[in-house]
Amino acid sequence: FESRDTLTLKSTRKAIHRYIKGLAGSIGHGNTPWQSYVQPNEFTQEIEFRPYLLVQEQKIEIRFREFLVYTQLFSAFVESRINLGGSAENDYNGKSAQRIANW
Repeated sequence: FESRDTLTLKSTRKAIHRYIKGLAGSIGHGNTPWQSYVQPNEFTQEIEFRPYLLVQEQKIEIRFREFLVYTQLFSAFVESRINLGGSAENDYNGKSAQRIANW
């Protein structure tokens, strides 16, 4: 391979790894979080990955996010971003910061 091809392959590999790590949720962090997503096989007693346990966790997260975006707090946050022109600096020093502090 040419060095440019090698760099492209390495970059692609890193991007895929980051995506899978993000998809894996907490499994990708630390040494033992994967234990939350395994169970012993009832016949062989070998530890097996149970995808539904991971998916269930992600479904709960999605339901929470869906609930959150329909709240007045989130709507107010979005409106404040629109009014401020999207400046994060203004959020930390202005009305949004005061609103969160008083909440």
